[in-house]
Amino acid sequence: MKLHLITFSIAAMQFGVDSSIVDCVISRQPLRALRLIPAWIAGIVPIRGDVLSAIDVAALLGLTPTVRSHVDGLVVRSADEALVLIADVLGSVVAIDQNSKSAPPTDATAAVRNVCKEWYASEVGGIGELDLKKLLEPLSKHVTDRNQGGIYGVA
Repeated sequence: MKLHLITFSIAAMQFGVDSSIVDCVISRQPLRALRLIPAWIAGIVPIRGDVLSAIDVAALLGLTPTVRSHVDGLVVRSADEALVLIADVLGSVVAIDQNSKSAPPTDATAAVRNVCKEWYASEVGGIGELDLKKLLEPLSKHVTDRNQGGIYGVA
């Protein structure tokens, strides 16, 4: 069985997101930075009449984020939310044989290894399939803390 991943790279590592949750791919969209938010929220991006949070995947993974005024990335949607995952370089749709599992790159940090469901060998090199639930745990904690009047909210 084939798994279709939308690929992108961050810090020369290839990642993929299951195509079934990607709404669209964006290129050169204006980014509006916000103040007093965690560094991994790069800002907001207007997409077809919506304003979406732009998540700096590099910052979430402990890699060096890039300061930018425009972003390339993937718009991912769940039942109740849409976000932009910022990419350094956009890739393509890759059909992965789910039996082609491989080891993570030797330079992958513990944070990178933690947020990837699997690593696959492909024609474009090794690809880590992102587990969005694990990747976005800091966002869930941030929202929970705000809603409960924690460090980000008003008591």
